[in-house]
Amino acid sequence: RKRTVGRARRMSPSFYLSLLLTGSASAALLAPGATTRRDVGKLAAAVIAGGTATAVSADEKKVRKFSTTEGGVKYFDVKEGNGYSPNPGQIVVLKYDGYLANGKKFDSWQAPGKGIFSAKFRANPPQMLPGWEEALETMKEGGTRIIQVPPSLAYGEKGLCLSVRNENGECPEPLLVPPNEKLQYELTLMRVALDPARL
Repeated sequence: RKRTVGRARRMSPSFYLSLLLTGSASAALLAPGATTRRDVGKLAAAVIAGGTATAVSADEKKVRKFSTTEGGVKYFDVKEGNGYSPNPGQIVVLKYDGYLANGKKFDSWQAPGKGIFSAKFRANPPQMLPGWEEALETMKEGGTRIIQVPPSLAYGEKGLCLSVRNENGECPEPLLVPPNEKLQYELTLMRVALDPARL
């Protein structure tokens, strides 16, 4: 009996994000350039082996690779924007999804009570995570970027507590983000605008 070979299965973005591993072996950071499970497996193996990790898109026929900011944020562009990049004091308007190191989503602009996020870029005091600001500095409007943020540019040694900590600095409920957690975000920069207070 003749065996029919079908098309390779195309995986969804949520599948790729769920592949996040701790340490440097992050298939999720690489996977948007791959189109099948076999591609993802090869990429993950390359990272674990310590090699240079690149991914070739079957549609775009171009090589994608990690970049790293001076502060240590790893990133690559799923989609490159063609608008403005933010300058200090401007307002950035974002969609975002946040994932723990085990791949669990812990925050999203689509979560109940949330929405599209807007804040002043490079404000004093800061209005967003330092890791976000490093990643946004080179993004353009309309772009989507996957970033991996080290603990020092996220929630650090204390993690993230949604309640008021007691006098000993302890959280009365389980932490939303554990201490020293490396985080992954998908950021979409929708718009860059002037601060209304400066108009």
